[in-house]
This record gives sequence, structure tokens and C-alpha cells, in this order.
Amino acid sequence: MSESTSDAAYIHFDSHNEANTALQKVGYSMLDVDIHFKSEDITLKVGDILKDEGVVVMDMTPTIPCTSHAAYQALTVAAFNAAVSCKSDKNVAFIIMRTNANTPSFLFGAHWASMQALGKDVADKHVVKHTTPAAFIIFQERQISIPSSIFQADELIVARMFAHEITLKSKYFCCELCNSSFVHRSDQGTHIEEVAMGKCTHMFHRSCLLDYIAKTQSRVCPKCQ
Repeated sequence: MSESTSDAAYIHFDSHNEANTALQKVGYSMLDVDIHFKSEDITLKVGDILKDEGVVVMDMTPTIPCTSHAAYQALTVAAFNAAVSCKSDKNVAFIIMRTNANTPSFLFGAHWASMQALGKDVADKHVVKHTTPAAFIIFQERQISIPSSIFQADELIVARMFAHEITLKSKYFCCELCNSSFVHRSDQGTHIEEVAMGKCTHMFHRSCLLDYIAKTQSRVCPKCQ
């Protein structure tokens, strides 16, 4: 446990399973997904994608305790420190990612922060109505919530989606046939459309790719022709 979170209040659980059961009762979902990539790897990939943008990407995930006991204030402390740093440096972005080990602290922290800002009743409704977060990105004046459906993708898709959310430039995460972003937003939060990606790493909407194959009878990537 890092010194920055050593004084945080805890909700005690005997195991991660017990903590996840409590989180499900709050309204969170996708708690049993296997998070198969590391935050430091994602951070490096996002930084590489955005190097020409002049954006430096930092990983603050280690500040969230990896324990079944929920250090529910740790996320707020980390986000506050990141926001302060962003005020002095407009070109730095901070990633705080949920992992299997830190899920109790991360999600109870997200709920606690919502309660402080909105009140318990509104916060409880917010959890049920909105997508469960996989990460928070703090950049300039924004705190960006990444939906947990991203955990079903591979590292490159995750990194490109993060780059899209930081810059709000669709070129980093769009279909290379129709040029439309894979990201859309609704009252329930941010959603990611199904992505088809070949070994060449070109990305397409599944429907766009199927239409292309039907019209051309080609199995070669449209961008590699």
C-alpha cells in the first residue's frame, strides 16, 4: 500500500469475492471479467500513439490499493492529485485503471466520490443507470470515464480508445471504411461499438467489413489492397 493511501478509510471484506458481491448489490457489473493487460503496458502504448500530439501519459493505477478491503477514499485522492498536476501542465494525462486486484477500492471509491458530489440517492441511481467504469483518465479540465466493456478488447484497441478519449480525435479510434468513431455516448454513459481488427491492425465496424466483403468478394483487408 502506498503512503498516499495509507490513511484512507477502509470497508473491510474477507475476500475479493465478498467485495464483488457487495459491489453487485450497489449496481456495478462486469466484475468477474479477466483483466488480462497491465496498466503500465496500456500507458506506454497510449503515450506512443500520442507522442506527436505532445501529450505525456502517466500511470496512477499503483496508487489504488490492491486488496479486498476497499480503500474508498484512495480514488478521490489520486484523481485530485492528478487534477492539480493537470492545472500546471496542460500536456499531461493520467490514467487510473481498474484491475482485478484493486476493484474493491476502485469501484467503492467511484461510488463514494459520486455520493460526495451528488448525494447517496442520486449516486445509487447513477451506478445502476451508467456503465461500470474500467478506468478514469484525467486530462486538462476533464475526468473521462472508460466503460468496462473495453476489457473484452486487446491492448492495441484499448490504447487507441484511450487516445481517442484524451484528444477527442476520431482518427485514433474509427472505422477505416466509413471513418466514423467506434465510440458513442448516451444517457447511460460511453459505449464502444464492435470492432473488427486484422493482424495488420486496421480497424473496421463489423457491419462495414461484412458489407465490403459482400460487395467485393475479397478477403483481403481493404486498407492493405
